[in-house]
Formats: sequence, C-alpha cells, structure tokens
Amino acid sequence: MSHPNSKPSAATVPSTTDKSELGGGRFVPIGIKFAFLSVLVVGIATAIAFFQATERERERMIEAKRIAASMVADLLAQSLQAPLDFADEDAARNELNHLQQNKEVVYAGVWPLEGKAPMVEMRAPGTTFVAPSDLGPARTVASSDRVEAVRIVLGRNQKPIGTAIIEFSLARENAELAVTRRNILVYCLALALGTMGLLILATRYQIVGPIQKLLVAARRIEKGEPGTRVEARANDEIGRLARAFNAMNAAIFDREHRLAAANHSLRELFDHMRQGIVVFGSDGKVEGLHSRAAGAIFGNDMLEGREARDLLYGEAGHWDAERQAFEEWLPLGFEAPTEAWEELSALAPQRIALHAGSERERDVTLEFRPIVHQGKVTKIMLLATDETDRRRLEREMERQGARHKSQIAVMRRLVSGGGQQFVAFLEHARRRFERGSELLVQSGQSLSSTSLGELFRIIHTVRGEAQSFELTELAELLSGLEARLAELRAQDHRDGAIPLASARSDLEAGIASAIVFVEQSTELFVEASPSGRAALDNVLVRKGDITRLVELCAGRSDDMALAVARLASRPFGDCVASLLEQASAWAEKEHKRVRVEVDGREARVPPGLADVLGGVLTHLVRNAIAHGIEPTDERARLGKSPIGSIELVCRSLDDSSTVLFVDDDGRGIADNDVLTRAANARLPLQNLAGRGGSTRLEVSDLAGYGVGLPAVEADLASVGYAVSVAQRAGGGTRFEIRPQPQSAS
Repeated sequence: MSHPNSKPSAATVPSTTDKSELGGGRFVPIGIKFAFLSVLVVGIATAIAFFQATERERERMIEAKRIAASMVADLLAQSLQAPLDFADEDAARNELNHLQQNKEVVYAGVWPLEGKAPMVEMRAPGTTFVAPSDLGPARTVASSDRVEAVRIVLGRNQKPIGTAIIEFSLARENAELAVTRRNILVYCLALALGTMGLLILATRYQIVGPIQKLLVAARRIEKGEPGTRVEARANDEIGRLARAFNAMNAAIFDREHRLAAANHSLRELFDHMRQGIVVFGSDGKVEGLHSRAAGAIFGNDMLEGREARDLLYGEAGHWDAERQAFEEWLPLGFEAPTEAWEELSALAPQRIALHAGSERERDVTLEFRPIVHQGKVTKIMLLATDETDRRRLEREMERQGARHKSQIAVMRRLVSGGGQQFVAFLEHARRRFERGSELLVQSGQSLSSTSLGELFRIIHTVRGEAQSFELTELAELLSGLEARLAELRAQDHRDGAIPLASARSDLEAGIASAIVFVEQSTELFVEASPSGRAALDNVLVRKGDITRLVELCAGRSDDMALAVARLASRPFGDCVASLLEQASAWAEKEHKRVRVEVDGREARVPPGLADVLGGVLTHLVRNAIAHGIEPTDERARLGKSPIGSIELVCRSLDDSSTVLFVDDDGRGIADNDVLTRAANARLPLQNLAGRGGSTRLEVSDLAGYGVGLPAVEADLASVGYAVSVAQRAGGGTRFEIRPQPQSAS
C-alpha cells in the first residue's frame, strides 16, 4: 500500500492524452481551431469584398460605355433624318463611314421603316450580327462583349421613318477589367493574410499562451508537485482564471497536507494491527484506507475500489453457492436495522480459503462490523485474520497422528501374519545400510565403479522390499538416493574412479536417515506386537534358537541336521504374503491389470534362501509387470485376456534345497528391454544369446535403473542359488531359481 504522502505513480496518474480527458475524440489545440476559424471568416469576407469590388468596377465601365454609345447613336439618328426622308442611300452610307474612325464600333446599320433588310450597313472584320426580329423601340443594351444601341429615326413631320443600330465592342473594357480584378485580388489577399496573422498572433499571446501555462500547471499539480503557480499579469478573464487557479492550488495542497497527516496517524494505527481491515460501502466496493495486513492477506496492496465479493471469492464463478450467499447477504447488511445486526452477522461467512496470486492457500477467519451514521448502517468493516499457520500446525499434528495410526495398523497386520519376513527385512536392511556406510567411508574422495554398483544394488533392493511392506516414506527416501547414484553413474570416468564431491554428504545423510527409519519401524513393530520386543526374536519359535541349531548342525547330514533344516525353513506362502498385496497396486501405476497366483504355499524354503527371497521375488514380479505384461488395450489386440497372469511356483527338491519359478504370460524375451539390459550386465541367463532388444533405459517407479537383475543374481549367489530365464511354451517368460551346482573338490 502506498503512503498517503507519496506522489501518484505513473501507473495511477491519468495520461494527459487519454480519451477520457479529450472527450473521446482526437485532440485539437484551441490555437489551431481559432486559426482555422480566422482563415475561414477572413477568407469569406475577402471573397465577398473581391466579388463586390470587381462587379462594381465592371458595372462602372459598362455604364460609361453605354452612355457613350447612347450619345453616338442619338447623333447618328439625327444625321440620318434627311438621307432616310429622301431615300438617299449614298448620303446614309457617308454618315456611316464617319463611324469607321471609331475602332470600337463593330457594326452600324440603317433600316427603312418597313424594310426587311438594312438599307446601308457597316461591319468590322470578323464581326457577326444577327438582326433583331423587332427593331423598335429605342434602347441601349449591354452584353458580355458588346453594347448595342437602337434609335428611331424621325422624319420632317416627327414621324418614324427608319431605325439605326450601332454595336460597340467591350474588348478594351474587358481587358482593363481583368487587370483590375487581378490587382483587387492581390490587394484582398494581402489584406486577408495580414489580418489573419495579426489575429493569430494576438490570440496566441492573449489567449492560447496563458491557457497553455494553465494546462502545464494543472499537469504539475496532477503529478503532485508543490509550489506550482501561474503568473497573472492581465486584468481580464484569463487573468482572473489564473488567480483563481492559484488559489485553488493552494487550497488543494493545504487540504492534502492535513489529509496526509490524518492518514499517517490512521496508517500507523492500522499497520500495527495483526488483522486485515477493509471498509466497503453499500455498493460493495472497498473505500478509503486499509491495513497492511489486509494487503498481505488478499495479495494486493491496492484494494480501494475493489469489489468485496471479488476479494473473498475472486476465483469462484458467479454460480458458486458461497459467493451467491454473500451477494444476497450484503444488501441486507445495509437495509436491516442496527438492533438486528448481531443476528444478521451470524449469517455472514465466518471462514474462507484464499489464494493470493501464486502463493499458498490462506485460511482466513472473517468478522463483519457495522459503521452506523444517524441510525443507519452506511459502511461495513471487515476484519480478516490469517489463521493459516495455526491451521497448518493443527493439520500437521492430525496428520502425524493419522500416520502413526496407519503405521501401527501396518505393523499389526505384519505381526498377525507371523512377521518373520518383516523382521528379516529389518535385519537385512540394517546390515545393507551399514555396508553402504562402510563403502562410503572406505572410498575416500572417489568411489570405484564396483563400489558404486554394490551401493546401487543395496539401495535398489531395500527400496523394492520397503514398498512391498508399505513403507512408502522409506521407499521415497531411497528413490532419491537412487537418482543421486544414477547421476554419478552417468558421469564420464575414464580411470574408473568417480569423485564423490558434494554427493558424499547427500548419500551419507540419506543412508543415516534410512537407518533411523529402520529403527523407528522396528520400534513400531515392537509396539504393535502383543509380545513386545520378543517379537523380533520369537514369532513362532525363538529365532536365536533356530539359528543356533543351524550352526551346531553345520556340516552334518544326519537326521538331527535334517530336522533342524526343516525347523529353520519357512513356508513359501509366508515369504510372498506381502508381495501378493502389492502386485495389483504396482500394476495400476503402469495402467495394467495382473493376477498373481501362488503354487506350493506349503513348500518349505531353506532359511538362507528365505532371508533374501523377499527382495528377489519383488524384483522379478516388478520387472514382469513393467517389462513383460502388456497394457490392457495391447493385450486385447493380441487376443489375450485383459488381465495378465504371474505365477509363483515353489517345489522342494529335498529337505535342504528348493526350486522356484516366476512365470508370466507377457510379451516374452524377444521384446523385453530388461532382459536385454541383463545380458549387457553379463548375467548367466539362459536362452538369451542371439536375442535382440532395446537398450533404452526407462526410469520409473517400477522400471528402476537397470540394476534389479544384477541385485537378484548377487543376492541368490550369496546363499548358493542362481537364476536363469527361458521362453515359456505358448508365450511369456519364465525365471527359474535353483541351487548352484557344487564344484568338484
């Protein structure tokens, strides 16, 4: 929120060329308007003066010509009295010949009283004359290029005896008139330009200039610049306007200073309050100041003018029920009597979830209070309190409690199933992590490729088993360690040594956290077990006793040794119990469906093999789902059942050895990426030579990083077993686990 004394920013000050300021049209300066008006008025006046002057000059010249023509025509009519009275054609011609001395006479003719043709006529070269149909009465008429004078010739008894016609050319007058018109036009234009220039200069100095100064001063006030004044020299309307502007400017800054002081005091009060405070009027828009906490809660420091419903339900559409309820409640808050406010405020929203921009969701409690003036609610104050941290702490405590209950439920389920497999997992995980820590300590500043591979297999194996026991947090932690190891493995190391650098601290911290988690899981298992800590050593019989018996019978082949071997062995069904529960969930993540069947649940698994069998079968089943079983739509196109089949088979060879099969009805070896990677790792898998396959490494929750089968081989080799792979008759893949052949001594 901006400080009340701060100047408006460029984003908040309206542009001086904004259409709202210019009336929605193009801005045209008043000087241009006045100049255009001056040109128009002076131009019209000049044109009128020009045409009137030229017309009067023409009329004057024609009138002089007409008078002269009338005088000549009158003299001619008198001189023709005798020739016409005596019909003396020669005398009449002599009279006309006298007119030839006048170069402006272009025609002269004498007609007898009843004649159809002139008795005598005289024409200037190139002159055309059309005799009028009616010769009388006497007249003098002017046209555009000549003046025609018609006179009646009277005889001795004062009776008409004929008609005389004379035409004078106006060529000389028209030429003079053209020169006169040009001179008048030049004079008029000069007068018009001078007049317009004087008007424009006077207007700019007396009107446009002062107005421009007022405009500049107004813009400076708009930007908040103090001390802005306009000089008022003239004592006219413009001067009075300038003085009024200065007085208004002083009053504005004085009021702003007083308002700034009041706002500062109010701002200090608001900003020291923990609650977000906004006030909105009957139109539902925020008015005046708001607290700093309100800007933080609603994610905007400029709240004035915002709709209250948009602040509370900005991301909800108009169809949202809570938004509609608030919109219906808001007008009631201003219409209801003040004594009913408490009852009405209970209907207002009490808590909302806000998303302030891209920030996390805020849990906000609301309280509405009325601002009353003259017995009516004129404004409503909203008090918003951010309860996000407190609510998050409460939810975290609830989540931790639910997590603890969930873990206890898992442990109790494991205990009810015997728990041997889980206890074995905890012990093996603890030893594996200790081995991992030992590898890091022995490696120093760099890690060999062999140590990296072993560390990779340790982490990958424990992660798979952790998922089978629903230890998701441990599995996620180990997944991160696998990704870190994959980054190290991807580096180019020509000398076979991989620098640990910053990865050491990450790996050590991750393994330490995993060990802590294993210890916590051990304590939870003890807590969930009815027999307490004894459950770690005694499920059906004491594990320590069994282990001791096995040690005592080592190297023996008598009945006692066989009995101890049977006692130490575990049912195959117990070894795969948790695996059966997880297979369907793994398949769903790959958008597949599988059915896992177990054959030989009662078969006894030797103790050494039973200890590693959980991780081994986890790898093989997960690989079958990820790489063998096809997606549902693909199986439908191939004519297979949409549900893939995985069969786990256990057969006892004798009291001390077992053979196991993991069969699937998937795509087989030829297109199985994981088997190709196993071949690249030089696993002793049968029937793999000559097979193609992609070496593409797909990293997913099931696919891993290509270390699953090497881990299987290593775990089985440690207890004297080996794994091989073959194509199943009718399609699919079979993994076979058998005791390694004894080498000849």
